[in-house]
Amino acid sequence: MRKLVKSLDNEFAKANLKVGRDTLFNVLRKHQMLTLRKKYSSRTTNSLHRFYKYKNIIKDVQVTRPNQ
Repeated sequence: MRKLVKSLDNEFAKANLKVGRDTLFNVLRKHQMLTLRKKYSSRTTNSLHRFYKYKNIIKDVQVTRPNQ
């Protein structure tokens, strides 16, 4: 958006207009000319590692005492 503000700055100056960032955003929003940013999400789990994945053997075990 900074590029758009900078490129239009000369045109606004010629027309003797003071248009700031927020005003420009409001005008673009009003005319449905804004684009949405792509949401990036980080990948925190590497399922393609070289280590063997063991099955969960304590899934059905009831823990009744410490250090069991």
